[in-house]
Amino acid sequence: MNKQSLQRIFKDILICPVGHAHSAMKHKWFLAIIVAGYLGFSVLAISAQTGAPGWLETAVPSITVHVNLQHPRASNTHTGLDKQLPLKSVKPALKIAIQNRKKGLGTKILIYPGIYRENLSLMFQESSEGLSPIMLIAKENGKSVISGSDIWTDWHQDSSDTLSHTWPHNWGMRPVPEGWPSRLNISEIVRRREMIFVNGTPLNQVLSVSELRPSSFFVDEQNHKVYIKLSKEMPASQVTIEVAVRSALLRVSRIENFVMKGLRFQHDTTGLQGGAVSIMSSRNVLIEDCEFIFNNWSGLSLARVKNITTRRNVLNYNGAMGWGGIWIKNLSSVDDETSYNNWRGALGGFSRWSIAGVKHMHVHNATYEGQKAIGNATRGFWLDTDNSGIEVKDACWCKNLTDGVFLELSQGPISIRNSTICDNGDYGVVANSSSSVTIEENTITNNGKSQIFITGSVQRKSKNWESNDEMLVKTKDWTIANNTFQSQKSALLSTPEWKHFLGSLHAANNVWLEGSAKEVFSIGKTQMSMGTWQDKTRIKFIKKNHGINAQRTKRKACP
Repeated sequence: MNKQSLQRIFKDILICPVGHAHSAMKHKWFLAIIVAGYLGFSVLAISAQTGAPGWLETAVPSITVHVNLQHPRASNTHTGLDKQLPLKSVKPALKIAIQNRKKGLGTKILIYPGIYRENLSLMFQESSEGLSPIMLIAKENGKSVISGSDIWTDWHQDSSDTLSHTWPHNWGMRPVPEGWPSRLNISEIVRRREMIFVNGTPLNQVLSVSELRPSSFFVDEQNHKVYIKLSKEMPASQVTIEVAVRSALLRVSRIENFVMKGLRFQHDTTGLQGGAVSIMSSRNVLIEDCEFIFNNWSGLSLARVKNITTRRNVLNYNGAMGWGGIWIKNLSSVDDETSYNNWRGALGGFSRWSIAGVKHMHVHNATYEGQKAIGNATRGFWLDTDNSGIEVKDACWCKNLTDGVFLELSQGPISIRNSTICDNGDYGVVANSSSSVTIEENTITNNGKSQIFITGSVQRKSKNWESNDEMLVKTKDWTIANNTFQSQKSALLSTPEWKHFLGSLHAANNVWLEGSAKEVFSIGKTQMSMGTWQDKTRIKFIKKNHGINAQRTKRKACP
């Protein structure tokens, strides 16, 4: 820490709310820690190292298995060790990798361009340490596709723009998960999982023949028929029709040292609450340059995963979530995108319960750098329950249907820095029972209802998933500093009249670019101007009518 940084921290502490003794005492011990660090000795570690171990980035297994379905000599009777005699599909390559692992050997599965219409499993009964990695690597990023759909032919032309085909499945509706409140009233369309693509473009699902419109389809399970109505731009003689028929495209369990690069996963039919790719009870994982797109529910799901790096992955256009996860330790996410998700939920008005572009729960020690969530028909980014040691920087959470970011029942610390949170339908930042949150050096503008919204109960119970310790979490100990806010019509900051929040809030050097709204603060049901807010709380914001400090806008491009 340099002297300039130390002076800024001193300044912020000196302008903390006057008259709140407990807040002042809190800053005394914090100041002691900062000074100690400046003088050259360590008092506490802010965060541990996140992500997969460094050696996994450059590991080169001794065995390479080639998979190339387009090679004229490809056959699943080969070993795949010779690229001129490759395997034709990925599944037998995984079996070879599992056998190699049992012998203590690592395997790189090199997957050549093509569409591999199969679902895969890499499951171990128990995990053991010190094993060489298993790697799934695309020969060319984005050109090796694991697909849940098949090409269907022999369609009957019922009219100039309507086709029909026998339908062999009887999937019905997915059950509503146990514990979900009945008030949600989740509609049939949200609980279904059929998908059809014409020339790569998804058709819109409807629930009766009478609802068919151009670029839509209807599955009549009772009569075992499916109907497609084409758009005028797609004559029947010029279309390729892909029907999604497979779920669980990749299941990985109890693996240590796993790498996946450059693959695309699409058209998975997993229903409500499932993911196209699931990684469970594993450690030391690297996922890089992969795509998870146009799947029925979630693109990627993690559960009980430790030491994981995700980098430059695209998890867009999924039916509900881009990326779900629970019980995650030591995560490093760099430049991952989760945009334009929840198209299925949007068909049935399902947008606020359980889903987001990113929905992560019980995450301990994580960094999200350059995370992008744009245009989701739900929230952009949601940290729900027992999240601690979280650092976010250079994020872009904009134009989502509801909130940019939701922090719920999290003990923290959580920091969001140098990010853009803009043009979301409801709130920019919304928090429910989350403590030790830092919002610093961000641009938070033009969100529909409020730029920052504090809500929920006075306190809520939670449990630390690692220690099993119970916690009572309140929304307190927040820092809001050096941000640029703009509000044309909506509020800047809305909060209940909670002494534990207002009394512990540290706000400094924020710039508000005034719009047409004058009463931009609210405490409880009382709306007030900036001046009234400052008189009541003694917490200052800075108002500027034009111009934004250029130093505050130096961040990655965010449309």
